Amino acid sequence: MMITTIKPDGTTIRSENAGPVSLERLQKMVGGYAQKLPAPAIEEIYVNEDGRMQQLDPNHAATKRARWPYPLLGTVVFITR
Repeated sequence: MMITTIKPDGTTIRSENAGPVSLERLQKMVGGYAQKLPAPAIEEIYVNEDGRMQQLDPNHAATKRARWPYPLLGTVVFITR
């Protein structure tokens, strides 16, 4: 399993062979309540559920990787199995 965290400034952190990811860890990574977005079966995408209300910065690198139709906000976590 590979975890890729992309911050709004484009900073990317990759962790290979990461074990199971707890909800608490995901929430810490995205900075709030973690929301899972629809994604291909081999990948999971998580964002901060309250990103718009918290006026988080757009994350252009993560939006491009996810091929999302509108800007993803804040730190985005990709988990690839």
